[in-house]
Amino acid sequence: MKTTAWRDLKHKVSPERREELKRDAVAELDRMGFAALRKARKQTQVELAEKLGIDQAGVSAIENRSDLLVGTLAKYVRALGGDVEIRAVFPEASFRLEPLVLGEVPEGVRFLTAAIDVQANRFEVLVRGWGVGGESWLIDYRRVTAETAVSAADWDALLKGLLTETWPLAGGVGRLPLRCLGYDTGGAPGTTQQGYDAWTRMQRARLARFLGVIAGREAYTLMPAKGNASPAAARLQVVHPTTRRTDRKARAFGDMPLLLIGADAFKNDLAGQLAVAEDGPWRVHIPEAWRGNFPAEPVDPSPPHTLLEQLVAERRKPNGRWEKVRPSARNELLDLMVMSHALAELVGLRRIDWTKPPAWAAEWNCNSMVRTGAPPGAAPVPPPAPAAVRAPGAPLRSIASIRTGRRLA
Repeated sequence: MKTTAWRDLKHKVSPERREELKRDAVAELDRMGFAALRKARKQTQVELAEKLGIDQAGVSAIENRSDLLVGTLAKYVRALGGDVEIRAVFPEASFRLEPLVLGEVPEGVRFLTAAIDVQANRFEVLVRGWGVGGESWLIDYRRVTAETAVSAADWDALLKGLLTETWPLAGGVGRLPLRCLGYDTGGAPGTTQQGYDAWTRMQRARLARFLGVIAGREAYTLMPAKGNASPAAARLQVVHPTTRRTDRKARAFGDMPLLLIGADAFKNDLAGQLAVAEDGPWRVHIPEAWRGNFPAEPVDPSPPHTLLEQLVAERRKPNGRWEKVRPSARNELLDLMVMSHALAELVGLRRIDWTKPPAWAAEWNCNSMVRTGAPPGAAPVPPPAPAAVRAPGAPLRSIASIRTGRRLA
């Protein structure tokens, strides 16, 4: 019987009918079960076991269980040549989550920025990786208990730790430090001065290093920051709140810079980024491990998704201003996404020619920031065994689709 490929027919089918067929196909796969799915992919248990690195009995156990862990399910489906999508669904949006390894830098990332939200009793930290065209990956998230209004030691421990930390690259080929770290200075009473004083200490310790003047703005490896909600606010501006000296003189005297962020403009950007469904420019990759009550311990992946809900904690008003959907809504992650993007733009994200990027944003094999060897504090690596003597003449290695609703419009 003559058959016709779907690619030759789909243009004749209405979008509504295509969606209906897609739903039917998903429902049929759900009814099939794993064994039937494997047979449909023309693979035996033995062949699949080899790809999974387990024995045939292990495959049989997977196919007969109804309560698989997400990681096990994903490995099984990928071994069949497919992929698994996990979605966190809210009334305003649904995010596609990905099986990223927490704390590991995936392929595609060229440099890292990190943002710190300062609360009265804790720091919240987001590490975000940036790639070609503004594509980004959420690498790490931490909640650090601290007395932010009174303890200089808590500030120093966090800032020194992050400024000297490196994150492992996928495949174990090296480690990557931060290009820029920023922190909020507009928090609880007392935290502003603590933040100002902390920058001075980091600058004297040579950890707050001057990166250059980029697009007319000073950039440092450590940037105190503050959101500017004024409708007429500049997108980015660097000022010196503790002095009246000019930028050049302020830098010479070691005066602290302050990054003013046009918050509404960057929130508009974030809404657009989260709406990008395909890999490529401005796509945001969100780890599936961020479901449920993450980053609390122990992690419970079931709803409500308290961290991810913060991405839709605000809505855009008709006048262009953003406001919380309710007064009690938590929005730390939203603010951290805004700050991490602002820091990337400060160091030159939008100015990069990706056909010939600067050394700090190049591919890993020629990236000036990639470090090899063990991270600081790691156990020493034993010396290699002596090489064998060669006989003469012997011949010498994927928020993210999102359905936007009124609150992200």
